Amino acid sequence: MAVEMCTDENHQEEEPTLSAGETADIQGETQCAEADHCTCQSSDYSAEAPREGEKSIRGAFTERLTQSLPPQAVYMATAVIAVLWAVCMYHFYGTSISRLQTTGLVESLEKHGYSGDCRVQVRKHRYGSPDLLTPKLKEKLVAQWSQAVDTLTKRSGGEGGCEAEGVARRLKGADDCPGPEEQYVVVYDAGSTGTRLHVFQFLCQNGGINLKQEVFQKSKPGLSEFVLHPQRGADSLHPMITAAMEKVSAPLHSTTPLIFKATAGFRLLNTTGANGLLTQIRERFAQTDFLFKPEDINILSGREEGLFAWMTINYLSGKLDGGRCPTAAAIDLGGASMQLTYQPDSTDDFTEKLDNLRLMGTDYSLYTHSYLGMGLLAARNSTLKDRGDGTLTSNCLPAMYSGTFTFGGQSYPIRGAASPSQDECWREVGGFLSSRQVWRPWDLGGSGRRQDVFLISYFQETLVWAGVLGSETEKVLTVKDFYNAGHRACETQDPSRPFLCQDLTYISRLLGEGFMLWGVPLHVVTEISGGETSWALGAALQELSKSYA
Repeated sequence: MAVEMCTDENHQEEEPTLSAGETADIQGETQCAEADHCTCQSSDYSAEAPREGEKSIRGAFTERLTQSLPPQAVYMATAVIAVLWAVCMYHFYGTSISRLQTTGLVESLEKHGYSGDCRVQVRKHRYGSPDLLTPKLKEKLVAQWSQAVDTLTKRSGGEGGCEAEGVARRLKGADDCPGPEEQYVVVYDAGSTGTRLHVFQFLCQNGGINLKQEVFQKSKPGLSEFVLHPQRGADSLHPMITAAMEKVSAPLHSTTPLIFKATAGFRLLNTTGANGLLTQIRERFAQTDFLFKPEDINILSGREEGLFAWMTINYLSGKLDGGRCPTAAAIDLGGASMQLTYQPDSTDDFTEKLDNLRLMGTDYSLYTHSYLGMGLLAARNSTLKDRGDGTLTSNCLPAMYSGTFTFGGQSYPIRGAASPSQDECWREVGGFLSSRQVWRPWDLGGSGRRQDVFLISYFQETLVWAGVLGSETEKVLTVKDFYNAGHRACETQDPSRPFLCQDLTYISRLLGEGFMLWGVPLHVVTEISGGETSWALGAALQELSKSYA
């Protein structure tokens, strides 16, 4: 009976109900963050004996075969049963992994010296690599392990962990401030869809840089739209330049750094067009009294964009506290590109070079990658197909929809299919994603996950369009929430939001199948502690941090 049940592919084993004290046997490896109160040591957790039910089943088979068969047949039958039994256990993984219980994990971790802000990453268990786990059991392992770690963190540090002990919107540095007590930084973010002005006011107090105020202004269209008329593009910045000069008092203009960074919209332009725009913009800024060098007016690399966004997220979250607090991952979805940046627990699996970032005397080793052509608007452009008459179409658009799509300074007529199909839309987006290679970070979606994951920019805007987000500045969701929102958008097909079905389908497949973040809590944010989650703040922090070098 047992062998037949195991070989039936349609059978689904029922998860056993266990007492809170029972634990799985896991061979773990612990890694400790640098913290005075944190003590960790590598430990092997002892294996449990097999359950009585398992013994009795194996015993019954052996006894019956011994009584009724000759010795040679017994040996062969026993070998066959052993192989079948091994296949069953490999397939279901039910004897240990499904028995994880939070209370038992907490007791085991405490017994082996785990406390406070230690980072725990499961490396191995007796069934081999965690990558071999079935999705259902992997999800349970991740959830229960994370819950156990969170329980210990709260026991040692109170609700909120190390963030509660830090100061939000503060970057710790030297004991004395090397610069003036009050400092402004003006940053222009020239994105693919518009230009944004940020005027940051900082106070240098008690060895830390504190963000006091931010003035924000934006304009459309993006400067890359003026590639054929660079002088008009530079002139379009006049209202923003005036706003910055009014916000910063005149005596401070000469000591206030001005930074202008163009992002992926400029990267997609030809060299002549991009340089012509930048030249006109430099000449326009030269008419102000702000402190800048010509090289400060340039095209932001994808690497810099990712690093700056990471700095912003972790600064506003209070995690840049001398390296003591676990940092958070940042995924920034722009119009033309997307960036993933985080601090890996281990560098063993990395083929790309990590970036060494120094902020206020603290070193951070970060993985960052920019995916040019995988921003939201770029994904739309790549998914649309030419019908053969110069008109672009997609099964993701509303039926027979007629309109225009503008990207990279060019406008295209678009038209929806006569009978659009959500399945075909899913395949169209999947075809685009399959042509791209996306890094799947085990640290963020695997059993060792100890970092929060923050999604910014178009992740948030798309959910506002879908009605999932309202006035909230932060909401914790999962990939399933994005998928469900996309399913509703594709069913209803609102002509006022013709790309919403395609956008949400792209985002849900990107996060789920690209980054493998199924089941991971995702913090969708526009502000943290009152500060906007833009890479511009990170650029300002790096500029101020130069004084601490």
